[in-house]
Amino acid sequence: MKTSLIRFLTSDNLRLDGLLFEPNIKTSKIVIHVHGTSGDFFSNKFIDVFAEKLTAKGIAFLTFNNRGACNNYEFRKEINGRRVDKVEIGSENEIFEESNLDLISAVDFVKSKGFTDISLQGHSYGCNKVVWYAQGNNFNDKLILLAPCDLVELTEQDKLDPKKAQDIENCDMFKYRNGQHNPVLSKIKGGILVQIGTDDPYILQPNKQDCLDYLKVTFKNSDVAGNLIVGANHGYEEKFDELVDNVVAWLV
Repeated sequence: MKTSLIRFLTSDNLRLDGLLFEPNIKTSKIVIHVHGTSGDFFSNKFIDVFAEKLTAKGIAFLTFNNRGACNNYEFRKEINGRRVDKVEIGSENEIFEESNLDLISAVDFVKSKGFTDISLQGHSYGCNKVVWYAQGNNFNDKLILLAPCDLVELTEQDKLDPKKAQDIENCDMFKYRNGQHNPVLSKIKGGILVQIGTDDPYILQPNKQDCLDYLKVTFKNSDVAGNLIVGANHGYEEKFDELVDNVVAWLV
């Protein structure tokens, strides 16, 4: 496995940093991972397992900081490799719709490296971001949703900063609380894999199977597969192998 520290710029000149893991034999396949609220590209330990097991199957793996990283994180703006500004964004200050700029740049970056078979993977709030990107950019390849949450319900239950739901119409993708469906999700026509832990405290429904059944309906024009991981929490601690093995089996 080859590991590279990478940096790329968004269209608004924001520098995003990450790691690219590649198999020893050249491949056209890659999974792009999008972290969740206040996260980053390396802290979740399942990242290590994804890198190891995907590359062993001939699939590259990219994990990078999006503009929702950490709290009050200072990002650099660069032009021609020189810093022209610094902006404090991070979890508390990000604007949901601007996540599209990050994903456009990430996809363009991997295409510039020769990858053509691209899958997008989101964790937690990252699920909302990959879905928002997919429906707005005609992305009908594979999506992997790890622990997709009802953000509005979490906000109402005081389990999430209300700024996360500042634009309800766009941000409110997964409406488990009332069974309604965001119509933009019907635009997505590719394959989707959903993985939910039965002990995830951020998915408030007691019966997590109900959430999988809901997603199979709301993504009505997609081929949706789902796994319940028994005993898994929001970060899949002690269940990393099962989490990653499910993804690998679905991709290959």
